[in-house]
Amino acid sequence: MSLVDDDIDWIMARLGEKHKPKKIKEQKKHNRRTGHVTDRYLWMDRKEHVCTAGFCFWLFVFHIWLYLLQLRHCSCLLFFCSFTSFTGEEFLVTFFGTATM
Repeated sequence: MSLVDDDIDWIMARLGEKHKPKKIKEQKKHNRRTGHVTDRYLWMDRKEHVCTAGFCFWLFVFHIWLYLLQLRHCSCLLFFCSFTSFTGEEFLVTFFGTATM
């Protein structure tokens, strides 16, 4: 391999390390019957989790606002969308497609 290929591999490896999920919590689980202690790790991609949670939160707030305006059809749709894994584009197509009918 050439020097350029080595550099590209090194850069891709570094980029891959940055996108790995972070270990956010370590738990020790003790089995009382056998006496064994097991390590448990919870992993999550922080950026993705925060974006999804923020999007769902504001969608839920918008749902309450629509409900207060007596737009129950749109409100029910938003309530459903806030608890599913819609992306932004799918949400816009779904919301505006059915809200205009």
